[in-house]
Amino acid sequence: MKKAAILIDAGFFMQRVHATHRKHFAEHELTAQCIMKVIWSMVLSHLNGKRQSQERREPLELYRIYFYDCPPLDIQTRLPLPEPGNKTPGRKNFKLEKSYILRTELHEELRKTRKTPIVFILKLIGATH
Repeated sequence: MKKAAILIDAGFFMQRVHATHRKHFAEHELTAQCIMKVIWSMVLSHLNGKRQSQERREPLELYRIYFYDCPPLDIQTRLPLPEPGNKTPGRKNFKLEKSYILRTELHEELRKTRKTPIVFILKLIGATH
């Protein structure tokens, strides 16, 4: 049996998950466990060859799932303009955002699974993770 590695671009994948969630499952809460189920169901469908173009192909064995992502932004920053009625601009703490919490929980879930290394790509010069 041949082995296959699956590459997931996390930025694109999460956009598609959020779009599908808004369109079809708006009444349900999106959690890291739900996203893990989606990842595994998609990986298994690709490996088992359930599509018409893959009918003649033998099933593949999973080698690894490479999940390419950057760590979520965890800084506190000053807003550029003050809110109406205030003289000084406020602050925004990105650690309190739902997207930060979801992405952090997803990274933790991915770290728990076998065959799923997370590859972080940082765009900040000199930053290490």
